[in-house]
Amino acid sequence: MLVEIAAVGLCHTDIAVQHGHLPFPLPGVFGHEGAGTVVSVGPGVTKVAPGDKVALTFNSCGACPSCTKNQPAYCHDFLARNLGGARPDGRSPIALSGTGIGGNFLDAMSAALGALAHKGTFGIIGVPADPTAALPVPIMLAQVLGARIIGIVEGDSVPDEFIPYLARLNQEGRFPYDRLITALPFIGINDAIAAQSRGEAVKVVLVHNLTAPDN
Repeated sequence: MLVEIAAVGLCHTDIAVQHGHLPFPLPGVFGHEGAGTVVSVGPGVTKVAPGDKVALTFNSCGACPSCTKNQPAYCHDFLARNLGGARPDGRSPIALSGTGIGGNFLDAMSAALGALAHKGTFGIIGVPADPTAALPVPIMLAQVLGARIIGIVEGDSVPDEFIPYLARLNQEGRFPYDRLITALPFIGINDAIAAQSRGEAVKVVLVHNLTAPDN
């Protein structure tokens, strides 16, 4: 499927891969939060057609036990499909000077547990700055509270359901996520990364139809 990209979110995961906190073949192309228009599709694509407006997200196999339970974020083939840098057949989807490159892309425990109510859940999200980081778990406190500690991947979501749901909430005025977004020109991607790192923007979205500001 070929999509003409109108905008792409600058995600913390992209920055984590850039700095080597997640395994991914470099050089590579990141940017898994795309939005745009379908230009063309292959013979096996039935979900969308040319002209459709789409949002791009993570990949899943659709056939493993997790996928068949409607839990694609925990696909058994998640790492290979999203961080392997290639299609399932091993081919790179993008090349630089004729050579394939990486593509197909995509934290204080005790205090948090103490704030949980009984039978509460502590969710671990985001990419740690240190990929070998470990969490000390106060076992007695967790047992007394009946607390659950779970890792959360991609918001524990089903994209085909969750993304349209968020869009509906926004249209109804119940989730104004547009207030969190700072649109910046794609040509100024390095400035955008720096601005987000400095905390000057909550969520940067890179678009092609903006002009970079004068310095």
